Amino acid sequence: MSLLALVEGPGARFGLVVLDAQAMAALIEMQTTGRVAHRPAEPRAPTRTDAIICADFIDRVLELLEQRVTEAELDVAPAVAGFRYGLALAEPRAVVMTLEDIAYRAFRFELDLGRGAKSGAMQILLPYEPPGARRAGAAEAEAFAEAMRAQVLETQANLTATLFRRRMTLADLVRLEVGSTLVLPREALERISVEAMDGTVVAHGRLGQANGCRAVRLTLGKAARPMEPAPTQTRRPQAAPLGAASAPPRLAAPGTAESRAAPDPGGSAELESLGDRGTLGDLGDLGALGDGGGLGDLGDLGDLGDLSNLGDLGSISE
Repeated sequence: MSLLALVEGPGARFGLVVLDAQAMAALIEMQTTGRVAHRPAEPRAPTRTDAIICADFIDRVLELLEQRVTEAELDVAPAVAGFRYGLALAEPRAVVMTLEDIAYRAFRFELDLGRGAKSGAMQILLPYEPPGARRAGAAEAEAFAEAMRAQVLETQANLTATLFRRRMTLADLVRLEVGSTLVLPREALERISVEAMDGTVVAHGRLGQANGCRAVRLTLGKAARPMEPAPTQTRRPQAAPLGAASAPPRLAAPGTAESRAAPDPGGSAELESLGDRGTLGDLGDLGALGDGGGLGDLGDLGDLGDLSNLGDLGSISE
């Protein structure tokens, strides 16, 4: 396989350099062992390390190409100036997705490496127009986008329904055989992952059947589920300002139905008069309370008097 290297030039323009297997092998052998082997290289997929080793050679060839066309005062000089190695492309399909759909200039070089030890080829593709050249108008760009969209929408998309994923040791894996039972959680039947080719989960579904065949009914994903309304918060009664007189608490007469009822949580009902509270008797002398910040010694509270007779609390009925 050939090495595919993306090269970048001024104005965010991109080109492509292709080194065949023999040229790539000769460059790697020269830089790792100091010589080029006289036997043909075995075909293999290029690696990222291979691309890094060949990057300096690619930059040097691009630099020489720029110098030669500039010295010759060729019209092509502005179009080939400033390109250098960018990154390696893993597969030919990435070329179509990376390079623009525009016209390109193609240069091909036959390489004799190691004094005839290996022969290879190098191809360079650079944008035909120099930087700043007139691009297609808005109408042409829109027409191209529509044509591209139509082609993409007709492309077949392969999806995989994954019932469940389980981690197991290698020992458990090698013990699996025909007839082995794998215990799956019950919720796996209602949480099937629908995945794209790269493993990205695009939807979820439930396992079922249609016309006697197994089928997956798509369900709303977690992100697509409608939001539940937030619970209504109960308004709390605001505390009275400091210094304001607080209303006395509402009391229920013993033995009445109201005394057994729960208090109003909202505090919306008005507090009624408690009627005649009677007399609390003589509380006596409370003594000195000391510093207000800390109560300190309360001193002698004295005689609180007779608290048994609180008087008639009156009727609390509404």
